[in-house]
Amino acid sequence: MRSTLSAQLSRHFEIVGGAKDTGEAIALVEEHRPDAALLDVEMLGGGLEAVQQISKRFPGICLIILLADESHQGVIDLLDAGATAYVRKGLTGPQITTKLADSMNAKRHRP
Repeated sequence: MRSTLSAQLSRHFEIVGGAKDTGEAIALVEEHRPDAALLDVEMLGGGLEAVQQISKRFPGICLIILLADESHQGVIDLLDAGATAYVRKGLTGPQITTKLADSMNAKRHRP
């Protein structure tokens, strides 16, 4: 799934890497300092943990969470931890592209 999504998103964004777990995600963000990161909430090591650590260390990054369970408390926990927005698994590449672009734009214009 990661490679398919990367291929679709690479038409509109520069992709600097794909991480299989929290540690790799943090290392990629530290190395490349991207404008945004798309994180799977179910990644090894925990998506919530990745959001907490990345948002604390790199507060300007736009963190988009990919998730299947949109339970109210789960989404609130992710947003409270520093996520900018979330994308539901199962959306098409173009839908994810739009959500990512909109979220990055909103993050840039926040005071």
